[in-house]
Amino acid sequence: MVPMEAVFFSADGAVHSLRVMDDPPGATLDGRPLLLPPPEWVLLRQLTQCAGQPVSRKALLRALWGGGSAYVTRIVDVYVYRLRKRCPLLPIETAYQVGYQLNALLMGEPRQK
Repeated sequence: MVPMEAVFFSADGAVHSLRVMDDPPGATLDGRPLLLPPPEWVLLRQLTQCAGQPVSRKALLRALWGGGSAYVTRIVDVYVYRLRKRCPLLPIETAYQVGYQLNALLMGEPRQK
């Protein structure tokens, strides 16, 4: 599968590039590898796939565990928190009462949700 690429601006106005690969799973930020545990990579992949659009917590939970969960806990919030701590440059914003959004521009072909 072709890697997904997105670009975004940081708070200081610098342009950054994000690349998320499926095979093998991984990601780079400005050409440097991001060492992410699998759950954080899955979240980053899902957010990048829908860059610029809010993604519901339910959709992120489904991406993480492949189906509905009886537990509507804060686990998605915990993994997003960890991803933000690990990669503070990533513009991951909270979409109030929805979920999260990666404020970036996806380059190339639009992706399916």
